[in-house]
Amino acid sequence: MTYMDERRINYLQKKYSETNVAMGEELFKPTVQRINRNYYSNQKKRFVDGILNEVKNRNSIKDEVHQICSSFDFNKLCRSCSDEVIVSVIILYVQKTRNTRYYPERTALWRKYELNWKTYSLILARLLEETRKLGKVD
Repeated sequence: MTYMDERRINYLQKKYSETNVAMGEELFKPTVQRINRNYYSNQKKRFVDGILNEVKNRNSIKDEVHQICSSFDFNKLCRSCSDEVIVSVIILYVQKTRNTRYYPERTALWRKYELNWKTYSLILARLLEETRKLGKVD
C-alpha cells in the first residue's frame, strides 16, 4: 500500500467517523449531501480555530468570530482572497470593535497573511452588505 492510499483511507475514516453511516454502506444522494454539509461545516470550525490560536486573547472573541464565519459564505465576501485572509480580517475586525485603540496593521496576523487596507476594507464592506441583506442591521 502506498503513502497516498494510506492518506486516502485515513481521510475517509475521519470523514465517516463524524457521521452515523458505516463505511461501505450504500448511500443515497440526500445522505451524501448531509454528510458533506456536516463534514465541511466542521472543517470550517477547525480552520477558524487554527487561525484563532495565533491570537493572544482568543477566548474572549472566539464565539463571535465563529458566529460571523458560520453565517457567511467566504466566496461572497472576496472571491480572490484565501479563506485565511478572510478569517484573519474578521478576527481583526472583532478585536477592533472591542478595543478602539487597537491597530490591526501592527499585528502579526496582518503581516503573516500580507493584508492591506484595500483588502481589509473590501471584506468589511461586503460583510456589512451581506449583514444588511440578511436583515440583521438597519
